[in-house]
Amino acid sequence: MSARRWTVLTLLATVLAAGSSVITAADAGATNVLGQAGYVVAGPLASLHSLSAQWRVPAVEAHSGAGRALTYISALDSASGFEIEVGTIESATAAKGRSTASYTVFWGETRSYPQSAPTRAARSLGGDDLVRATIRLVYSGWQLALEDLTRHWTWSKTLPLVGFRFDDASYLQEDPPAATAPDLEQARDMAYPRLAQVVFSRVLLNGGAAKLGGAAARALAVPNGPYLVPADARAGTFAVVAASGFARQYLADIAPYDIGYGAYVYAYSSWNGSASAAARDAAAVRPFIAGATSFADRAASQRWPAPVRPSVDQLVAVMRQLALEMHRVDTLTGSSFGSWHAAVDALLARTTPLTRAIRAEVGLPPAA
Repeated sequence: MSARRWTVLTLLATVLAAGSSVITAADAGATNVLGQAGYVVAGPLASLHSLSAQWRVPAVEAHSGAGRALTYISALDSASGFEIEVGTIESATAAKGRSTASYTVFWGETRSYPQSAPTRAARSLGGDDLVRATIRLVYSGWQLALEDLTRHWTWSKTLPLVGFRFDDASYLQEDPPAATAPDLEQARDMAYPRLAQVVFSRVLLNGGAAKLGGAAARALAVPNGPYLVPADARAGTFAVVAASGFARQYLADIAPYDIGYGAYVYAYSSWNGSASAAARDAAAVRPFIAGATSFADRAASQRWPAPVRPSVDQLVAVMRQLALEMHRVDTLTGSSFGSWHAAVDALLARTTPLTRAIRAEVGLPPAA
């Protein structure tokens, strides 16, 4: 299930539809509420008609904890938020220090918020099986297919879709949510199992090589890890690798903030501009307070490259101010709500150039 359907950006679509003015996730310095690593080739693509990729199903390691990961491709109609996807689920259950692994085909479709879980296809896989996923336009709609090149079978499903203009193509590994949409206020994350490295190959878009790199990259960062980034793509092949150095340090620092920001946006969408509703829901912003405070404390005490240190120090100051503003939620009144919200938006806006500068300096892609 694409985490983009569960990200801050998705939640903001609901908020903005109600006429609110919460700042966008990228402007708030957030990456994803939940994690993705890989490449998203964003539109406008004049006529996306096919995308495909191969990978070996990443095997769960013997001593992994319980968790779940998704490896998949997807096509998104950015105008409507409608997305289709196909890939593999890598699951682990743990008992007595050992893991039991299972691997399954999945497909999904969604029309923005609220979301439904992907539907599992009735095919099982093995860890390290070589598979090829394809999404393509056919006469009767859009066909999703996954071929197991190791076991020699193919699963496919045709969706009778009309009226959509798919303009984003994604090749991703994901740490999916544990919660359903109404629980996102709690910002719960599903544990990520320990997996063999994921390598995407034969990455194609409209029958030719997909242009991967730069702003198309996505970094996976969730509290307590993992922290993953896509390696540079070469000849239609790229690996998802562990972030290192200052890139890893930044992702580890910012992950709790990203989760907390998602909780705040979800809560804000239910307040409808009401100070009393905000006061009653004050507990919902605690993850945001904790995330902003955690980032400030960690980043302030760490070593950073000299060129980025001023941006880090400024961002630390903004995070501390955000935490202070969030502490005011349970004391808001009708007369103070508007000025409080304006102050929060102004602080969030200040994070934009700071996070861009930090990410660029430590070798991370821009926030999605």
